Amino acid sequence: VQSPKSKVNGGIATSDIGHRTSDLYYYYPTNVLVTGHEILYLWVARMIMMGLEFKNQVPYSDVYIHGIVRDKKGKKMSKSLGNVIDPLTIMEKYGTDALRFALAYQGIPGRDMQISDENFVMARNFANKLWNVSRFVLMNTETQASLRARTDEAISNTNLESTDRWILSELNLTIKNVTEAIENYNPSEASRLLYEFIWSKYCDWYVEFSKTRLYGNDEKAKLLAQKVHLEVLENILKLLHPIMPFITEEIFQNITEQKKNIMVSDYPKFDGTKINETAEKEIQKVIEIITAIRNIRSVMNIKLSDTVDIVVKINSKETEKIISENKHYINALAKIGKIDFTKSSEKPKHSASAIVGDVEIFVLLEGKIDFELERKRHEAQLVKINHELQTYETKISNKNFMEKADAEEVFRVKQKHQETQDKKKKIEDIIKDLGG
Repeated sequence: VQSPKSKVNGGIATSDIGHRTSDLYYYYPTNVLVTGHEILYLWVARMIMMGLEFKNQVPYSDVYIHGIVRDKKGKKMSKSLGNVIDPLTIMEKYGTDALRFALAYQGIPGRDMQISDENFVMARNFANKLWNVSRFVLMNTETQASLRARTDEAISNTNLESTDRWILSELNLTIKNVTEAIENYNPSEASRLLYEFIWSKYCDWYVEFSKTRLYGNDEKAKLLAQKVHLEVLENILKLLHPIMPFITEEIFQNITEQKKNIMVSDYPKFDGTKINETAEKEIQKVIEIITAIRNIRSVMNIKLSDTVDIVVKINSKETEKIISENKHYINALAKIGKIDFTKSSEKPKHSASAIVGDVEIFVLLEGKIDFELERKRHEAQLVKINHELQTYETKISNKNFMEKADAEEVFRVKQKHQETQDKKKKIEDIIKDLGG
């Protein structure tokens, strides 16, 4: 930060030359200068030269060079072009925190940022996600003070379930990586890491895993899940506060019975003892299995309200143990009625399959779908895909196109051709599963 009167001369006002004023003592030298690359010589270099000349000391230790803000077409924003985004309008439409998060997320070091409404919609949706998950936690937990009053037992690895160990391990990895990103002047990486952890790991998975305990009758298990939720949420808010200060402060005041603000709270510290590679590997396997079953249900048009039975072909005792210990999560999140294990290579009749690492999963379809109707639906999709494939193959076989077309367009066509071939193979496999 520079003194308001130090607009020129490397952070030194002309009245400060030869004197040691209180402002000069406080503001010189500073830590970092944030600027654009187009004025490196006109401003940055001259400030350094003036600082060395008059104070024999450089005015700052680091220079952070941000990119130019451009519109969605890649043009530099300017009033004359009429493509400038008014931040006050964005704040009114999407919220101040959404504006801040969108700019931080897009601010990749060394690159210009292209900004459009889509960026602010993404950030607003993220803010809504954070607000909604906080409401979920508040509705299903007590305040931290109340929890501590009921039990003095601290959260430790000895009394945690595998999903608890997994989310706390992921949280501490996020703390470590976000802290490093901020210290290295990389707000974009910090924002991306927080977005991925909060949305994809905490909201999409841990919240769903925890519902089996929060809605259950085991009070001890429920209490433990509540405490883990509050620990994760409080750390999320502190990590996110520098980027989204308003929503995090509001939520923080509701989940903690403290008089101090989040701004003056201790920043989260990485705890290496909570890193648990075994839990990460185990829960990742469970997530992949649930995702594979959900994909089969979606592709086969199985009703959301219907439970299905599955047969799991396993090749190791370790995998069987992981599935058995986490069966209640798989049953709840993938709507499974019964899980059977097999070592047979024979595929069960009327089933659809998916491979997850060393596991092959067979979803039994008998009585769950209309086989004839589903076969016709997928055969119609296959006709469309064959037509698309023919279009791409015609282009690729056209020597004139391959030699004269833009390299990016040729790459795009080849990529779409490969993707369409993969889609065709999947649909052919589905039709085969349906008895076609």
